[in-house]
Amino acid sequence: AHLPAFLSPAAAAAAAGSSDPAAAAAAGWQIHGMFAKAAVNGITELLPLIADPAGLPDGSRQLLELLHQAANQLMAGVPAGAPLSPQELEAWRDLGGRLHERICKCIIAHLDSHPLPFAEYVPYFLKLFVDAALLQLDAATLRAMRPKRRVLLVRFLAKALLCPYYRPEYVDSHSDHAQEFINMLEGKTPNSALLAQLQQQQQENAGRARGKVAAEALQQLLSKDQVPAVVEALVLKYVALTQDELEEWSSDPEGYIRSIEVESGPDADTPRPVGVGLLLCMLERGGDEVAQALINLTARLQVLIVPGFIL
Repeated sequence: AHLPAFLSPAAAAAAAGSSDPAAAAAAGWQIHGMFAKAAVNGITELLPLIADPAGLPDGSRQLLELLHQAANQLMAGVPAGAPLSPQELEAWRDLGGRLHERICKCIIAHLDSHPLPFAEYVPYFLKLFVDAALLQLDAATLRAMRPKRRVLLVRFLAKALLCPYYRPEYVDSHSDHAQEFINMLEGKTPNSALLAQLQQQQQENAGRARGKVAAEALQQLLSKDQVPAVVEALVLKYVALTQDELEEWSSDPEGYIRSIEVESGPDADTPRPVGVGLLLCMLERGGDEVAQALINLTARLQVLIVPGFIL
């Protein structure tokens, strides 16, 4: 209840029966936001403890639909219903940004802990993180976010690309127990043993069918039609130096390189290394299409001479 109340402060105040919804909303959305943040964080921590290859916990569909809706609205940066004052809107966006980080972590935790049951939702969240975040948000809006939030917006994509259950090697493999069936008919294998083998095969085939939904969505992401826009957005919004970074590099190249090397360590949690890492994941999975998109983008930028652009 707290998350919808934070997303729509005026509606929550009206539902509570306040005679002055605006005043009640101003007093209550902060509390709802903090409780929502704590609740989402608690779910994220619990998911690895209840991992079950057979399926997601009860109520997961409703939860994921709510998280999808909330992430969309929080990226837009505007609460539903009656507008807040400029000062309140700034505070709402600050708290909303931190809540958005928790939501992104929770979505990633679903992928990590329940990869096959979550696979059917991958196409919807790919659209969210690619279309609504990476492509539609401009560079200035993204760079105004906290670095942690920018990192989480692309981490889901890298996690999905690296998930072994969403790869062709898994979804296209096939286990065939025809020989075991022949052995049973010839009396070489007990019926109970074969039944267990056939049940295992059914489970494996069902898992591959689930994984294939995610694999096909990822293949579409890396297709010739879509990958150029994704590569361009990653390079210009995550990998390219900002004007401030360019000035720092110009004044002290060696010092700047040393700082980059620290950021690029295994525990890096800053946007540029994560953006580069996602490009590498895309190259490994998408091959020639991604490489050609990078070559074409580089050639175009050299011709256009984009001001302040440097990799």
